[in-house]
Amino acid sequence: MMAKNPLKNQPRSVPRRKARADEDSTADLKRIVVTDRSRLGKLLVGPDARAQASTRLLAMLEASLESALEVDPAAVPGGLVTMNSRVRLVDLESGEEMACSVVYPEDAEFVADGVSIFEPLGMGLIGHHEGDIVDWQSPSGRRRMQIAEVLYQPEQEGAFHQ
Repeated sequence: MMAKNPLKNQPRSVPRRKARADEDSTADLKRIVVTDRSRLGKLLVGPDARAQASTRLLAMLEASLESALEVDPAAVPGGLVTMNSRVRLVDLESGEEMACSVVYPEDAEFVADGVSIFEPLGMGLIGHHEGDIVDWQSPSGRRRMQIAEVLYQPEQEGAFHQ
């Protein structure tokens, strides 16, 4: 019997794990803002998801959301990459620097240096902190980049998106 693809089904609840300050065992887990998780979960099951990303990338994003710890928007730590964050990256091989913003798919063409969450780099950045290394597949091959700095994070500026 073939397993059902959860992305084809109706919206389902994404298991949620609450972040607690006293949990040492969760220190290495990604963290996701409650409102980002909700909106991304809706995008995953929406009619346009398959047109914007491969089934493999959508499944990877869903798995990432399921394993991430949930953070209240008002309690987001500085240096965490959330949706609409702008980051400075350093390529570990070439030393090249670049800046980009992690955005929702519909905003990618309107934001300067916008990287959709449905792209490997955007998916790799979300939930990571300054100093973390992100390994992703670019059109030119594997790249390893360090998040040198979170230049802008909406939650730190009091911009809590729904």
